[in-house]
Amino acid sequence: MSPVASSILAPSLEKIGEDLNIQSDTEKSLCLSIFVLGFAFGPLILAPLSELYGRSIILHLSNIFFLIFNCACGFTRNKEQLILFRLLAGLGGSAPLALGPGILGDLFSAEERGLAVSIYSFFPILGPAIGPICGGFITEYSSWRWAFWATSIADVPVLILGAVYLRETFPLVLLSWKKQRLIRETGNESLFTKYENPRRSHTSEVGMAMLRPLKLMCTQPIIIAMGLGQAYLYGLMYVVLTTFPKLWRENYHQSVSIGGLNYISLGIGYCIGIQVISVFHRTSTSY
Repeated sequence: MSPVASSILAPSLEKIGEDLNIQSDTEKSLCLSIFVLGFAFGPLILAPLSELYGRSIILHLSNIFFLIFNCACGFTRNKEQLILFRLLAGLGGSAPLALGPGILGDLFSAEERGLAVSIYSFFPILGPAIGPICGGFITEYSSWRWAFWATSIADVPVLILGAVYLRETFPLVLLSWKKQRLIRETGNESLFTKYENPRRSHTSEVGMAMLRPLKLMCTQPIIIAMGLGQAYLYGLMYVVLTTFPKLWRENYHQSVSIGGLNYISLGIGYCIGIQVISVFHRTSTSY
């Protein structure tokens, strides 16, 4: 849902500019792309918290956070409110992208993980292509505000199903829960898991967890290279999302809804790329 919400405004930027009195093309683009800034900074907070308190609780709370501020975007009355609420919605929507690979790592061995990752990646990558298609029809036949309300309505069943069926997968948290249960049953409060240091305070644990991603991001060449590559590719994708609607409308004289259909080509390319990469990944891990 959050990748769809990230791009669904693309066909609506001109209409948003008219309604909210946004003259600058840069500010119109910012209304769309500020959401991705939440994708960048959210994982630096949410991923460490998931290693302290568990994957499921962070996903549930982040989804609620995303739902609230994504819905609030539909009630904005000026550009400042829209940009702020989009940023906050992006922070909440970043949790599945940040924690999803970790959950797959908890559940699958390295040999099985390639297929699992390809299936999981299909929907987050397809989302930015689906968003403008839906947004084009919503803008032409309704109001751009319904782009937010429609995604929020669609997110409610996801939230409910997650609350019912999503279970904790992180081994350290599961062991901690087992320890707490044993303490209640035996009364022995000196128990601790092999991952815990009884001489270390909870505050220091939180501090170490928060600093770990920053240390990895600044010291590990492979993470730096992958991060820069992702930033470049996401930048290209959102350049396409923010500039192509104007191209379809002004140069090719297409309506907003028909212009949105051009993004089907992005979706097809994403689907082909995921399948090809998954085949090569399975082949390489078999060796």
